[in-house]
Amino acid sequence: MNDNNNKLLLLLLYIHTHTYIHKKHNTDIIKGVILYTNEILCSNSQININRSLTVLY
Repeated sequence: MNDNNNKLLLLLLYIHTHTYIHKKHNTDIIKGVILYTNEILCSNSQININRSLTVLY
């Protein structure tokens, strides 16, 4: 995995955790960003984090 994908993954995990902790707030936009970032990560590298996304939501 290249450096850009590492940065995207860290950003994704930060937003993902932040969204999970503050679930009472309106998180539709952040969820959209997470799903979009997930698609980018999956297309740029062969990792699949769909499973981890569906666990928390």
